[in-house]
Amino acid sequence: MMKLRSSHRILLLMICLFSLAAFSWYGGVTRANEVSGSVHIPGLLSDANNIVFTADGKTGLIAAYSEEDGSAGRSVYSFDASTGALLQRFDTLPTGFNPTRLTIGSDDRLIISTTSTTSNEISAVIVKVQPNGGFGTSHQVFLNFAVPVNDDDSDLPDEFGLSADNNFGIYSNKASVFVFSTLTGEVLDRQDLINTEVNSTNRIKNITFDAATNRLGVIKLDDSGYQILVYSLNTDGKLNVEGQLHPLKKEILGDATNVAFNEKGTQIYFVSSNLGLVSCYEIASGKNFFRRQIAGLTETDKETARLLGVKLSFNSQSGQLFIQKPGHIQKPGHIQKPGHIQKPGHVSILSPFTLDVLADQDYDTPLSGVIPTSDGTAVFVGTLGGDLYKLDTTGGNKSLNSGLGSILQIGLSETSGRIAVTHLQGLDLFDSK
Repeated sequence: MMKLRSSHRILLLMICLFSLAAFSWYGGVTRANEVSGSVHIPGLLSDANNIVFTADGKTGLIAAYSEEDGSAGRSVYSFDASTGALLQRFDTLPTGFNPTRLTIGSDDRLIISTTSTTSNEISAVIVKVQPNGGFGTSHQVFLNFAVPVNDDDSDLPDEFGLSADNNFGIYSNKASVFVFSTLTGEVLDRQDLINTEVNSTNRIKNITFDAATNRLGVIKLDDSGYQILVYSLNTDGKLNVEGQLHPLKKEILGDATNVAFNEKGTQIYFVSSNLGLVSCYEIASGKNFFRRQIAGLTETDKETARLLGVKLSFNSQSGQLFIQKPGHIQKPGHIQKPGHIQKPGHVSILSPFTLDVLADQDYDTPLSGVIPTSDGTAVFVGTLGGDLYKLDTTGGNKSLNSGLGSILQIGLSETSGRIAVTHLQGLDLFDSK
C-alpha cells in the first residue's frame, strides 16, 4: 500500500543514508550461486516495487520509488532479463510520482500505480511495452481515482486487476469498485459498497481478480463484520453479483489478506489471520465445504492479526493451495520505524481435496515474496533477512542463495528461467533451474 504523508519525505532521506552502508555490505557477501546478471537502478527501490516480465520473458520491468537526487520517483525501467542491461525509461510525470505496483497483461500492456499529483488520489498510467523493451508512448492512457483519506485510514491502495483479454482493469479505492477500459480509461462500472465515512473498520479491505475464472473477490469490513462479495465480469465491462459469504464471527481477515478461486470459479478460498483457518465455500449457495487449521498461520494477538494478513493462490495444474503469512507490513521504503510489526514468515502448501498439508515451513525472518512455479511443484521464497529458498510439495526446503542483503521483492520469469531479487539500489538475476 502507498502512503501519502510528509513523513515519507524524511523516510526517503533515511533510505538514502542507509542504502550507502547497506549496499556496500551487500556487495561484499559471497553467495551460494553466481549472479547471472545485475541491474543497477538510478534511484532507490522500496518493498512496494514489484518486478514483472513480458509474455516472452525477455524483458523485465521495475519502478523506482525515488530518484538519485532523493526526489520522488518518476521512473519505470525495462531491462534485459538475460544480461541485466537497462533498455528504456518511462516517466510517470506529469500525472503521478512514487510509482509502486506494476500489473502486466498477456499482451504486454502495463498498468503503473502511482500517487497522483492531486492530493488523495491514485493515478494509473497504462502503456504498451514493445518487443525491444521500449514503451509505446504514442497511445498512453491516464486515469485518476479519488481515495478517502483520514488519520485513521491513510493508505492509497495500489492493486489493479486485469481481465484475461486485457481490455478491462479493476480497482478499489476502499469505498467503491471500478471497472475501466484499458484502451480509453473510461469507467464502465462502479459498485459503491461503503456509503458512510471510510475508516479502518469500515472499508473495502482488499480485492482479488482472477482472470482465469473471471471472478472478483472483495473483502469488505463494516459494523456487521467481514463479508466476502463475489462478482463476475461481463464482456461489456459490467459486474454481476455471484455470491456473498460471511466468515465466522471470530475470524479476522488481516490487511493484505486475499482470496483465491478453484479452477472453475465455483468455490472460494481464504485464510483467517488470527485462527489460521483455511476455508472453502461454494459461491452460489454460501455453503462451507471445509475448514482446516494450520498452526503456523495462527496469531493470538488480535490487533497484530488485523495488521498481518495471509495471502494465498490456487494452482490449477497441481490442484494445490499456496499460502503465505509474510510476517511484516510492507511500507514505502525499507527502513523499519518504531512500532513496525515484524514477525517470522511462514509458508504452507495444502491439498484442498485431501486436506493434507504437503509443506509447512517457518522462516527466521519476514518474507519478501513467495512465487509458485506454474506447474505447482514448488515455490520460491525470499526473506527479509536476505535468503532465497525453493520449497517443494514434498516439504523439501532448499536454500538457493544466502547473504543477499535485505531482499525487498522477488520476481520469476519461467519463460526466461530467471529469478529477480531486488534490493535498495537495483536487482540481481539468477538462473531459476
